[in-house]
Amino acid sequence: MKNLIKIRKLKKISQKGMSEFLHITQSTYSRYERGVIQPDLETIKKISRYFNVTTDYLLDMVKTPHTPNKVDFSIITKNENDQIKIAEEFEVYLGDRIVTGKELLNLMNTMKQIEKTIGEKVSNETKE
Repeated sequence: MKNLIKIRKLKKISQKGMSEFLHITQSTYSRYERGVIQPDLETIKKISRYFNVTTDYLLDMVKTPHTPNKVDFSIITKNENDQIKIAEEFEVYLGDRIVTGKELLNLMNTMKQIEKTIGEKVSNETKE
């Protein structure tokens, strides 16, 4: 369970802390991480809720810890500072690091420009 190790270290939680949270021994928790034994379904769900990640992520079935949500911050507010604050409420990952609110907003604006450019190009090609 590589992702279990990754998310625990990212959140700066010790194996001891996790074992206390789950009411199991530290050696049992360590065996989960090493793949020696599998936690039961209820334990997987409890860990998933604790770290706010999907169970698929914990089971190394997907690379991203969250189910993507579609959010257009410009609908909520036109103020860029407010949009950054809202963006920071989400944990968006790029590789192993969390993207900052400002980076996320810049990325979204870049994507909107690309979408607009593609739309204009398709519209022009249709007219020809």
